[in-house]
Amino acid sequence: MLLGLGMVLACAALGGEVAARSSQLTGYLGLRFPLAYGQLLRAADLSRVEMRLGGSVDAISLSRAREYLGRVAASDLPAGTLLVPQDFLAGTTPARRMAIVGADLQSDQAPGNLAVGDRVWAISARQSGPSGGPGGTALLARGTVFGLGAGASGAGSSGVEVDLEVPLRDGPAVAGASAAGDLSLIEVPASLSGRQARSGS
Repeated sequence: MLLGLGMVLACAALGGEVAARSSQLTGYLGLRFPLAYGQLLRAADLSRVEMRLGGSVDAISLSRAREYLGRVAASDLPAGTLLVPQDFLAGTTPARRMAIVGADLQSDQAPGNLAVGDRVWAISARQSGPSGGPGGTALLARGTVFGLGAGASGAGSSGVEVDLEVPLRDGPAVAGASAAGDLSLIEVPASLSGRQARSGS
């Protein structure tokens, strides 16, 4: 009798411990705002999603948030998405001696069909750059489109937010032109043959 009661109490205690563990919540990364293909993940885009522990969960935990900030979305991700590693392109950190500069550009400052990976010239009409640019402007940097997003001016804006990978030495000049509203992009053919390019104007 006493042995049976002891076993019941032991089982009850074990069951309570298992229930307590299963009720624990773990924080994972979710999206507060939509993230378009090619757009960089920023801290402001993230929300905390609490879920019960599960062995098959492939979601990104809060403790790994720093690993994914600045990564590029591999597809269009709606708000509320529970993020998993497959949502982001691999190898999307800037190369050695390169910098990422963000610019909020209007429709007449960049081609309308820019895509991640496009080669561009970053030019300014008022600043002096390392070399002369087309049309008497200053060529600030030769770079690559690293990420794209909707313009920061609002939902009705025709602008685009562009993240450029440029040589580290050219980063300050490009960032300064962007802050002054004096940055424009010219898309350069991958072959870089001739001097033909497409601008936003």
